[in-house]
Amino acid sequence: MVVSASGEEIVAPIARALGATHAMATRMVVVDGKYTGEVAFYCYGEGKVQAIRELASREGYPLEHCYAYSDSITDLPMLEAVGHPRWSTPIAAYED
Repeated sequence: MVVSASGEEIVAPIARALGATHAMATRMVVVDGKYTGEVAFYCYGEGKVQAIRELASREGYPLEHCYAYSDSITDLPMLEAVGHPRWSTPIAAYED
């Protein structure tokens, strides 16, 4: 699974290319094929936690057995929600 605050239009194809089975990302409101400027779901901070909890529940993944990787302190809520949090950069770990 790839979880990102970036837009799903960018994240989903990258996740597929990486072989990920799921992509959770920010969703924008689209009306008549045009972006309205409104955000339907912001996959950031607690939004990432909501996204991974919903997916874990739906797919039967126990979060205490899951890993999450991040390079940003803003992902701390997501890292705290899984059993195996991992910082991908020394700077992020230092900020902890």
